[in-house]
Amino acid sequence: MYRYSVTFSQTFLVVAIALGLTGCSSSESSSSGEENFNPGNVLLSDGSEPTGSNGSQDNNGQNPLATPSPGSSSNPLPSPTPSNNENSSAKLISDANVDELLMQAIKALNLTRLSQVREFAVKRGSELAAIGRSVVDGEDIPAHLTVASFAATKVATKNNLNFDITYNCSNGGRIEQHLRLIEGPFSRIRVLFENCAWPIADNNNATEILDGRVVYSSGRRSDTVTTLENFTRSSGEASATASGVHTNFYSHFSASVSSEWANAAVTVQDAAGTKTLSPFSWKSEALHSPEVPAQYIYTYDLSGNLQRLVFVNHKANITASFSLNSAATGNSPVAVSTNIALDSPYYDWAPMPGITAPDYPVSDLGPTFTYAFSPEYESATLFTAVSLPAPSQAQWQTGGVLLTATDGSNAKLTPHADNTSQVLVEINGSGTPTTRVVADGYQIALPEVLIGVGQ
Repeated sequence: MYRYSVTFSQTFLVVAIALGLTGCSSSESSSSGEENFNPGNVLLSDGSEPTGSNGSQDNNGQNPLATPSPGSSSNPLPSPTPSNNENSSAKLISDANVDELLMQAIKALNLTRLSQVREFAVKRGSELAAIGRSVVDGEDIPAHLTVASFAATKVATKNNLNFDITYNCSNGGRIEQHLRLIEGPFSRIRVLFENCAWPIADNNNATEILDGRVVYSSGRRSDTVTTLENFTRSSGEASATASGVHTNFYSHFSASVSSEWANAAVTVQDAAGTKTLSPFSWKSEALHSPEVPAQYIYTYDLSGNLQRLVFVNHKANITASFSLNSAATGNSPVAVSTNIALDSPYYDWAPMPGITAPDYPVSDLGPTFTYAFSPEYESATLFTAVSLPAPSQAQWQTGGVLLTATDGSNAKLTPHADNTSQVLVEINGSGTPTTRVVADGYQIALPEVLIGVGQ
């Protein structure tokens, strides 16, 4: 163990692990991939630009996948073109491979690999922040690191701190670390790994090699941003490299979430070869909240009691585009374009002081109900509203996923209008979509803020 002693006139409060560094966007669906690293079976592209072009329309000027994002105008997808080739099996996208391609695209949309690499990188940065605190306090640090250089600067007040540390790794690699902590709180962590051996927990003292840069910043009432620059973790023949900027956008209230990946790419190497997903852009927005400021309305419940109601927004949207390279098409790139949404607002009880809300939903009042904008119901102007029941289960409603190969063959996945447990798949503009079961691998992950609503 290495001991490095530094004396300060005042104690700095640096609780690195509690900085929220290991959290992920509520819009992401992933596991951390922390241990037993196996980067295989990831989605894949050759890094070429997508061949599709956003904004095209069909012959009637309408786009069947155009859907509005929360609080914004529509963002149309290109329309599929009917195939004139009677031998559909000769097409790059056909009945034979469409399900494999769609599942690969959905895994990419669910951020399976990008989330794993980002969370792993941020966790390493968080651990190094804690190790840096040990250096500041003159405490022992892990045996696989030794301090090569150290500098710290107090800034303005006792709770503000900048420090830079260079570590030597046990295998001869190195780490450059910069940490900035400011009252507010605000934190910025910047770490550069250069061929550094890092222990794999609970794996017989095995190590993996870390390379590349991770930069993380967060603060009160501000966005949380993670930037990866060729961040790589490798073990034997297996490795995964990711770049890109991930942002969790600041929200004034927790019921609204928005996050995105920009300029992202993932490369995976294993015994089977090299696979990449690039270029990748993705954004998710979701809202589940009463209108702000709330506009209350008043009506009578089934027992004749005057009740207060509120209109609840319940909506989400995911847009994405990337190029997918898959063995299913002989590694010929497939452009993937996505714009999928749901919008299911409803009315809910907003009990007045001293009044107990009914234990049934507002929709039990009937298909419509009469309401007033004032609790002086009898003397107020009355209006009629559709009951708008709360959704029993959040699920995508409009838009879809469009895959387009270099030969023009294509496939479109869209929500099923009458059955939320199914989706529709149409190949080469046939006009005769077939059904798939969502639970069989066709679920595009929903933002967590919407999960469980109405249940």
